[in-house]
Amino acid sequence: NDRINIPTPGAQRAARATQQTISSPREASRAGLLIRIRLSSLDAGHTSCTDFNLSVVRSRYRGTITCQMISGSPALINELPLEEYMAGIAEEPDTELYEKQRAFASAARSYAAFYTDPAHRKFPGMPYDGDDSPARFQLYRGMATEVANPQWIRAVQSTAGQVIMKDGQIVKTPYFSSDDGRTRSPDEQGWKNFPFVEVFVSKPDPWCRGFPLSGHGVGMSGCGAAGQAKEGKKAEEILKYYYPGTVIGVS
Repeated sequence: NDRINIPTPGAQRAARATQQTISSPREASRAGLLIRIRLSSLDAGHTSCTDFNLSVVRSRYRGTITCQMISGSPALINELPLEEYMAGIAEEPDTELYEKQRAFASAARSYAAFYTDPAHRKFPGMPYDGDDSPARFQLYRGMATEVANPQWIRAVQSTAGQVIMKDGQIVKTPYFSSDDGRTRSPDEQGWKNFPFVEVFVSKPDPWCRGFPLSGHGVGMSGCGAAGQAKEGKKAEEILKYYYPGTVIGVS
């Protein structure tokens, strides 16, 4: 059996975090919280690590690229600082409004940072924290996203290190595309024991009226964030609406 159960670097990251005092987003960015992402969009369907030209793959992603055999299949893993990972997320292109991008940058960072904690494993026993598939984690395409979306990079940099917190803990912040005029609660989706469930009660989302429910409906909606941004709302106001009772802190 070639299934690999490699201890994740989460414990080391947590230890480093306790030794550092972070007082600003700029310092949080410098602190270098690491994340490991499986590039399943590239390794799917392959049978061996020798199938890949790692030099070519490395030219497309920041950080390090390694290949490991897991359950008989190759897994390409990209390890890099969280802020560099954020730059490569491809969920909010420059066709979107800037304040919407800023809101989603903070939410996406919070979601990713939540799963770097060894107590919150998205993929238990695996040597990675996340996946480049939006169905399993977040849509991540590396440096190609950076080149094509300079406004997104500005949004990431303007929120560097910022995460959504409650009671001193990073909140797992789901988000989705659109709803039919109201968001859904975790209970409606059958998500049991969801952390800080009180944040995610169903709330009116009038900016989305006329849209279909696209996604799970829990947390912040893309149509609602866009609608509020069009009204002149700042990212912080948008986040406060969809994640009430939380504060913006630093990872």
